[in-house]
Amino acid sequence: MPEKIENIYIRSQYVQQVFVHGESLKSCIIAIVVPDVDVIKCWAVENGIPGTLSVLCVNPEVKKLILDDMLAWGKEAGLKSFEQVYYRSLFSFSTFFFFYSKNSDVQIPFDLYPWL
Repeated sequence: MPEKIENIYIRSQYVQQVFVHGESLKSCIIAIVVPDVDVIKCWAVENGIPGTLSVLCVNPEVKKLILDDMLAWGKEAGLKSFEQVYYRSLFSFSTFFFFYSKNSDVQIPFDLYPWL
């Protein structure tokens, strides 16, 4: 099932790579997303958002752009709600994003990530 979701999310022009993980006994999925650097930088210039890639990766507008586009592709493809990632928390590490769904029990050591 993760491959099905990955093949849908990768259609987003803002996504270069995506990895989806889910467990059949859980009602949530996790996605690690590598944004398309050129597309993100071009979008940022067009929208007057300055910064390097690392700055853009922590920009709330960029995060929302990528997630909203992924969700739109998922909806268009008929993904069920438990097959979609949702914005509960979004972690950016240089050039990739880590999304996990609202029902996830992933434990994050927040003291290691003060920008969250």
